[in-house]
Amino acid sequence: MPNIEKVFYDENRRVEVVYRLRTETLGPQIASDIMEAFYDVTGHYNSRSRDQAWRSVKKFVNYLCLIGFSESVRQIDVVSGFAEYLKNNGRLKKTNGTHYNIVRRLVSRIADESSQPAWFDQGLSFKSFTREADCIRDNPVSIEDLKKISSACKKEILKVKQKFLIRKLLIDESPAKATGFSERDLKNLKKLIELESREIWTQKQMVCSGYATLGGCGLRKLTACKELTMSSVLPIYLLIMVQTAANPLSLMEINLECITQNPLDPNSALLVWDKHRASKTQKISLIREGNYSVPNLIQLVVGMTAPIRHLASAADRELLFITRAGHKAKRLNTQSLHNCLKTFREEHQLSHFTFADIRRAVAELVYNKTGSVQEVSKLLQHRKEVTTHPYLRSRTAAEYRYEKLAGFQGQMLELAEKTNNENFKTVIGFDCSAPLTGTAIGSKKGEPCLEFLSCATCKNAVVPIDDAVSIARIIRAQEHLEKLGSASMFDHEARERFDKVYRPILNIIKSEIICRVPASTYKNAVKLKETIPDLPVMT
Repeated sequence: MPNIEKVFYDENRRVEVVYRLRTETLGPQIASDIMEAFYDVTGHYNSRSRDQAWRSVKKFVNYLCLIGFSESVRQIDVVSGFAEYLKNNGRLKKTNGTHYNIVRRLVSRIADESSQPAWFDQGLSFKSFTREADCIRDNPVSIEDLKKISSACKKEILKVKQKFLIRKLLIDESPAKATGFSERDLKNLKKLIELESREIWTQKQMVCSGYATLGGCGLRKLTACKELTMSSVLPIYLLIMVQTAANPLSLMEINLECITQNPLDPNSALLVWDKHRASKTQKISLIREGNYSVPNLIQLVVGMTAPIRHLASAADRELLFITRAGHKAKRLNTQSLHNCLKTFREEHQLSHFTFADIRRAVAELVYNKTGSVQEVSKLLQHRKEVTTHPYLRSRTAAEYRYEKLAGFQGQMLELAEKTNNENFKTVIGFDCSAPLTGTAIGSKKGEPCLEFLSCATCKNAVVPIDDAVSIARIIRAQEHLEKLGSASMFDHEARERFDKVYRPILNIIKSEIICRVPASTYKNAVKLKETIPDLPVMT
């Protein structure tokens, strides 16, 4: 039986990609239904997302083959069965959730369109694959680890620069010497550079062109001196990631023209790139100066890829990172880059980490320094802060959040103790008619209520509008909350917290209380307000 194919255009590589499904086991109609649904569901996907969806389809097909699903079967709930099939393996829950969601969409489309009874009565109820609190694939990378990684990268980049300098010296007919290279090596290297103009790159081409002796001169060693190689890419790529916290896949396919002048600062440059699945172009400002600054590292890559760039396809020619394989130059291969990372870790005796760990480690470093999720979101180029939260799951980040909460609770208790002997007056200015009833959420019956942020909406609250001291507290709280509201406009996280916790208090003070205070009492309260402490806030 023939295979069933669907053809898509890969906009990144500018080539057509064919997805094939064999029909021997499932039968032509079942296979055709799956491929039609795959075409409809993923037609608008980015090519990388479509590849991920195809992996889910292959797992689903394996499951269907396992249970003997075919055109003749009846009343088999393959969606629910596939969910159970996914649970019985060692994959991450979030990965299982991705596979399940794709397959559920496919089967839903098939059930609507197909006339095959085999697809009837499918259980499309939602199956929850809650993400793990701690991802087993995450590796802890501390600040000290980042320093060691950066130091190792700089040492390797220095070697890369020194090797590539040999090429320039040989082309300029200048004396060239380098540790580890003999006079014979330099002579052979110069000949290899000359052969580039004749488009002779491989050992086979050298033999056919009468340069058989060059084929055994240690091409791999000499190639690192005349062009960018995978081993040369790794430290450059890794150090750029440490400095920018860029998405690993996006950085692999960053454009050649990624550096632009910053119109507001001649001493800095803008790094611009497209991020997979992002709705807008990513952009970050970077300092130009420094031997290992991102702009200078990119300039190094541009120079080292210039000799081979014409060997790349039209799509790959526009990418910053390309390496040569034979007589063609191509974009970086993900597996090859991971292999180079493994060698890099072993050579420099570094603890195990992946490229994704670097991005997460830099995010946590920024959070620990600033205490702001918004700042981390800006760094990671996230549109929503909820996307940032999974990057801040380390023990250090959690301890930092607990410290902030404990500090806030300490302020509340301190103020509660100060006002406990004042007939249950709160720092905001409210009195309480029944402080032991446990009316406010969070308070306990029989114990004094400490939930002073609930007073404004509590039925037990009392506002003595003729008491200058109480009104002074309320005016002080109003002013403090107004300042807090203005400051929160510059931080999405702070604004959400203000709107939920503090704005209701401010609105009641302004619209329900101050307007009813006698003029004489208000005048006396204004004189007293400076003696009232600020309202504790959760920053």
